[in-house]
Amino acid sequence: MSGQVIGQTIWTGEPIIFERSDYADWDEEPNQDRITDSIWIARRENSGIFNAAREDHYLVDKSPTGTEWSFGTTAEYGELTFSDWKTAVNSNPPAMLNKNMVLHLIGDDIYLDIKFLSWTGNAQGGGFSYERSTEMTTNTTSWETDRPVVYPNPVTDRLFLKNTISRSQVRIVNAQGILKHYATLDADYSVEVSNLSAGIYFLLIENESCLLRVLKH
Repeated sequence: MSGQVIGQTIWTGEPIIFERSDYADWDEEPNQDRITDSIWIARRENSGIFNAAREDHYLVDKSPTGTEWSFGTTAEYGELTFSDWKTAVNSNPPAMLNKNMVLHLIGDDIYLDIKFLSWTGNAQGGGFSYERSTEMTTNTTSWETDRPVVYPNPVTDRLFLKNTISRSQVRIVNAQGILKHYATLDADYSVEVSNLSAGIYFLLIENESCLLRVLKH
């Protein structure tokens, strides 16, 4: 659901995970999180994140232009103190990992929850990933009734699927495409994943040619 508070918009829709792999071309659309028409989060092989819709590199104390950040959640956004991204993370991006943050899109006055999951430092490729909330969609019925859904996500021990075929074969691969787990769904539409280490994985449902992202704690 999206919420409205004194004109502000709070995005509380289904969370998604965005990932930019090390050395991926920052100027290509798949490697930019195009949150809105004017906010595209990207990163080069080193330094910080920037808004590729308005910038072509990171600007200290400014980037990403059009945004401000704070630790916390949208449930408490009115009590938070916002600043530019560098100031918010105290010039230490690794320290922000796995902590709740709020991203404010200033021009549209949109607030959303965001949590960074990975960060490649020391000019080793510029990879990063995060989970963030989305705008509420108006066409949720089709997704909920026709397309496969995984939950919980993030997952710790057992992953469940709905809107899929019981006993389907599933493959779980990492971000590099390496097969990490292969199994048949149990009768309750679930698969054990406790043997996986923490990270971001892709789950492929064999009988339905479906690709889904799975975040493991």
